[in-house]
Amino acid sequence: MKPFLSLLFFFFLVGCTRNTLAPLSAAASPSPQAALATLEPLALLTLNPPTLAAGAPPIAQTFTPSPSRTASLSPTPSRTFTVTRTPSRTRTPSRTPSITLTPTLDYAQTLIRFETPGPMSKLVSPLNVIAWVAPAYTGSTRLELIGEDGRALYRKSFRTDNVRTYTRVAEKIEFELPGAGELVRLQLSTVDEYGRLMAFNSLPLLLLSAGENQFAPAAEPLERAVLRRPFDGEEVSGGVLTVRGEFRPVNNAPVTLELIDLDGRALGTRILYFDAALPGYQIFETTVPYTLTGDKALARLVIRQSDERIDGLVYLFSREVVLKP
Repeated sequence: MKPFLSLLFFFFLVGCTRNTLAPLSAAASPSPQAALATLEPLALLTLNPPTLAAGAPPIAQTFTPSPSRTASLSPTPSRTFTVTRTPSRTRTPSRTPSITLTPTLDYAQTLIRFETPGPMSKLVSPLNVIAWVAPAYTGSTRLELIGEDGRALYRKSFRTDNVRTYTRVAEKIEFELPGAGELVRLQLSTVDEYGRLMAFNSLPLLLLSAGENQFAPAAEPLERAVLRRPFDGEEVSGGVLTVRGEFRPVNNAPVTLELIDLDGRALGTRILYFDAALPGYQIFETTVPYTLTGDKALARLVIRQSDERIDGLVYLFSREVVLKP
């Protein structure tokens, strides 16, 4: 049935097309103006809203207006940043560091220091002495009181064997004087196992037969000789030992530098002169030529100065070195 209806509809359309085109072909071709005149205006297509059923609720249409973007032509003020440039350090190329074995000078590393009494104190008997001995210089120790004519008013020997901390020496000395008063030298020294002086320090005192003690301030706890070279235990060869350091003299007497071997013989000597009137330390550099009889010698470099008023030493400093040809 359906193919028949489709065929019938096809023939109907063909017939309608022929009836419509026939008048156009018979008539003469109109002019463009006539053709435009015969055209009818097109009818506007009207969209009718949908018809709602009776009783149905109206359809609510909600329109959300999109926010309109308003272009702002006024430029937004930009933040102002102040850039402060920190001046970079100008690096000067450092020189190639030189390796040195020179120790930093420490003036407070005293070998022997007197705590009491102070130099030139005026004292009556008994005399109380307190002193300290450095750890590396302990050994056979001697405390003496020397009169102005060189005689020993007091002498005591003992051992100090503390190798870790300073050894405290405390002694009460009783004395008798032939006169009313006398200038003396109080001295403390240490000797190594070979009998060589390692350290020696002293101070002048004025002893009185009667009266009252008048104490002077203690001596400065500073070593008089401070060496840069040689350092302790340094090996030296070539027959010449270079000595550099600083010295604070007690007086104007000559200062002797000596190299003493284990037998107490002097392998080399040098004499130096300092001005005691100058304040503070005086820098020096010198050489001590030496002569060896063997392949090696464990020597002690000694720096000593004599007393100008009482016969004998007033100060001695030493340091061990190894000498080679």
